[in-house]
Amino acid sequence: GIEESDLEKLPGAIKIIYDFESCSQTKIENGVLSEFNLFQNYPNPFNPETVITYSISEPTHVELSVYNVRGQKVADLVNEHKDFGGHKQTFKAGNLTSGVYICQLKTDNNVETTRMVLMR
Repeated sequence: GIEESDLEKLPGAIKIIYDFESCSQTKIENGVLSEFNLFQNYPNPFNPETVITYSISEPTHVELSVYNVRGQKVADLVNEHKDFGGHKQTFKAGNLTSGVYICQLKTDNNVETTRMVLMR
């Protein structure tokens, strides 16, 4: 098997540490802490709500939005200045139909997306 110390030596290796008490995650890529992250929502698939966890490397303006597969914005979850560190946001799907949705985290310097599945 692969030892934890071996992960840092593997090209492209990603290690995710999840703290169940604080619901925070830390992503380490190639042995370097990557502070800007949009993690997979949990639960996924979800019905009727899910939690989106993200981290940012510096205080900045944050936009967290949800889009349908046609690229239409269906929800603005966050649109404000946030401090450095980990954050979580609950997404309530309301009257949205079952399907795939795209969650986008955007700051002044970074953009990351992830897919979410709503199952009614």
